Amino acid sequence: MTSGSKAGGLAGVVVGETQVSTVGQAGHGLTYRGYSIEDLSSHSTFEEVAYLLIHDQLPNASQLADYKAELVSMRALPAALKTMLEQIPADAHRWMSSEPGALLSAPWSQRVASAAKRGSPTA
Repeated sequence: MTSGSKAGGLAGVVVGETQVSTVGQAGHGLTYRGYSIEDLSSHSTFEEVAYLLIHDQLPNASQLADYKAELVSMRALPAALKTMLEQIPADAHRWMSSEPGALLSAPWSQRVASAAKRGSPTA
């Protein structure tokens, strides 16, 4: 070992393989689908990066508009979940709302998972 070099850690250890991202390629940095995280964070929106991760490419204007519309369509809470959450006292511990909320949102989550399997933009 030469003076000034680091020893230990996970340097050089492959912990998994993915086509989505690279970490420390050429000794530094993070990339998503070949784009540096610095470029994406400076020049892209959340929706553009999410689209990139799912579809292997950045969206054009039309694709981005369609993707945003799809995301908006999935934002609403199911009526039963919203009603149940509104009944929880404001001073209740946060676990009181998170556990029942998770249970009641399961059918909605299954809808999102089904969309993912179909290759929907929300996947």
